[in-house]
Amino acid sequence: MDSKIMKTINIAVLLGLFIVSGHVSAVGIANSFLVEKVRADASGKGYVGFNKPLVSEGGLPPCSTHTRELAFNVNTLEGKAIMSLVLAAQASKSPVYARGTGECSVYSVVESWDWGRIE
Repeated sequence: MDSKIMKTINIAVLLGLFIVSGHVSAVGIANSFLVEKVRADASGKGYVGFNKPLVSEGGLPPCSTHTRELAFNVNTLEGKAIMSLVLAAQASKSPVYARGTGECSVYSVVESWDWGRIE
């Protein structure tokens, strides 16, 4: 191959790696937070409210204006598991570690729940 083409390819690859490695995702994290409220609508959409605002190294996603909540959908098996987890945590006053998806796919203004656990 021509050395100019190889040089261009190398620069493109390095630039791509730099962009990917420098990206910090904007996801909310509840790190040992207590559950203050749990809500579910007739539609199956729901959210959990924590005792403190979510934290994040990259900031919360721009779509999320509710800084203490993560949303889920109880019409799915995953949503039913989340509902069970947060209700058990609330009843036992146990802290929760949870992480958002970085998107607002359940409610347009509440970050969606990705995964979590009772601590």
